[in-house]
Amino acid sequence: MIRRSPLRLSFAVAAAAVALSGCATFTNTDVVAQVGDAELTTSEFTQRAAQTIGAVDEPIDGDAARGVVANWIYLMFADEAGLLDAHDSGPDNTGVACFNVFTAPDAAVAETAIDRLRSGEDPAAVGSELDPTSTGGGSIGCAPIANFNPEITTQLGGISIDDPYRIVYGGADTFVVSLQPRSQINGIELLQAVQAVSPETVASALEATQTSDIYVNPRFGSFQPDTGGVEPLGGPVPPR
Repeated sequence: MIRRSPLRLSFAVAAAAVALSGCATFTNTDVVAQVGDAELTTSEFTQRAAQTIGAVDEPIDGDAARGVVANWIYLMFADEAGLLDAHDSGPDNTGVACFNVFTAPDAAVAETAIDRLRSGEDPAAVGSELDPTSTGGGSIGCAPIANFNPEITTQLGGISIDDPYRIVYGGADTFVVSLQPRSQINGIELLQAVQAVSPETVASALEATQTSDIYVNPRFGSFQPDTGGVEPLGGPVPPR
């Protein structure tokens, strides 16, 4: 059994509450959503859904699907605001980061895992071998780096998308930490984290959602700027 330490729990960060339950279901389409020239294809949607809710079976739960689409839409606005480039440069420069974290039994196993990741092995597969109880690819979401214990941030120094892996020690525990690639980042979580350090940047990104051309395949619903979410056609599903 993998032991959960207070340090491991300290990695957990508050994220946007996106509902992942409901009764509506949907099947695949060619284009799930579009913001400007950027498209969320069926294959990318399936990948993102798997990272969010685990193994994807068809059909996908409606609320979960809409949550994935909404997070992608906000990620596109974060990209237009330059936040993905900033995130790739690392928290030393931006003060914000989105991380994956896995518990390792010791430093040797952690080193081997990082070697495998650097060689191109599937991060989800490597991570699940390290920590079979992890979900969402080990994601702990996005947060200002100042929210982390200084013991952690010191060991994360210099991390960036070009050098995305670190071994972090805390007491008797060892962790493999990686900076999330763009394909995994949750747009809502990233904007929330940036808002804590640069609210004006997020305000600009959110303002763009009110005037931009946003398409959502009707099978999934429609983007509602007034609520900031993707809702089923005909309005929100009433609570049961």
